This record gives sequence, structure tokens and C-alpha cells, in this order.
Amino acid sequence: MGEKKSIFEKMGLVEKVETNGTETDTVNRKSKLLGEEATNLAKLVHEIKGQGANLESEEVLTNETRFDKHLTVAEIYQTQNMKTDSWNTVFIIDEFLKALPQYLPDSVKRQSVTDIITSSGMQLDKLIQDGKERLTLLQNHLEQFSTSNNKAIQEYEKDIERLTEQINQLKKSIAGIKELQDTQKATIEYETQKISNIIDFVQPSK
Repeated sequence: MGEKKSIFEKMGLVEKVETNGTETDTVNRKSKLLGEEATNLAKLVHEIKGQGANLESEEVLTNETRFDKHLTVAEIYQTQNMKTDSWNTVFIIDEFLKALPQYLPDSVKRQSVTDIITSSGMQLDKLIQDGKERLTLLQNHLEQFSTSNNKAIQEYEKDIERLTEQINQLKKSIAGIKELQDTQKATIEYETQKISNIIDFVQPSK
């Protein structure tokens, strides 16, 4: 069967013009691209949702291995079974010092506290050692706390960067789909207007 000619070609009024494709071909190509964009967008959304679930699992694991609770000083001491009351600890020195008259010179206060400690059956060296051990414990706890939580922060920041990149990709896909929609709309509106003009020409509206 021969190729269908237009009415003007049959009447010999115009010559056939070869084209690379018809309007229908263009619409079909754009529709195909639109479908592919929508499919890719759906896949990417599904992937992000899946990664979101993985992040929740990672968060549970991270919380088990890092310091995620504020501890009081007493609770920190208890982790190493250190006494939390003042008796026979470095804090007893402060208790004795507070009991002395404030107007006394520091040298007198220092000697008085030393004498009270000795008369109470305690050893000043051991009290000082207790204080140093507490300083070491507090510093170690702070370092471990900071190191552990900084690691968690870095992991979350990496997750944010990865998700941000995927969100930007989604935005690009959405922009591409909207552009295809606009193109499709313009194509159909053009064809619709052309047909309407033809009909209005041969059958004017009353």
C-alpha cells in the first residue's frame, strides 16, 4: 500500500516535503521520556526510603556504643566505685576549711586543716591522691564522651551529605519532568488551536 498523500499533494498544489519525523513521533518520544523520568524518580524515592530505614538501624546501634546520656559528677564517680561523700576524700579538706574563720590568713588555715586531718586519723597524702585520681577520671570521661559523640556527629553529617545529594538529584528529576509536561502541554495546545482554527474557518461560530 502506497504512502498516504495529503489533499494538497493529490491536487498537485504542493510538493511533498520530507521530514525527519511527524508530530505524532515527537509526542511519542516526549511521552516516553516522561515515563522514564517518572520511573527513575520513583526508584530514587524508594532507594532513599530504604536508606532511611538503614539509618534508623544504625542510630540504634550507635546509641548502644556512644555516650548519649548526661551523667552527674556523682554518677561518673560511681562508674569507678569512688566514694561520693566527703569523708576520707579530697573533699573533706574543703569541709574543714569552711569550718575555719574566714579572717584567718591562708597559711594559718592551711596548717590548721593539716592538723585537723592528722588528728582525725586521715592521711593528707592519700586525700591528695584521691583528688588526683578524680581529676584523671573526670578528664578521661570527658575525652571518651567527646570522642564517641564527635564520631556519631561525623556519621550523621555524612548521612546528611549523602541524602542532600540525593534530594538535589530528585529536584533535578522533578524539574525535568515539569519541563516535559510543559512541552507536552504546548504541543497539544498548538495542535488543538490549529484544529479549532480549521473548524472555525469552514464552520464559523454564529
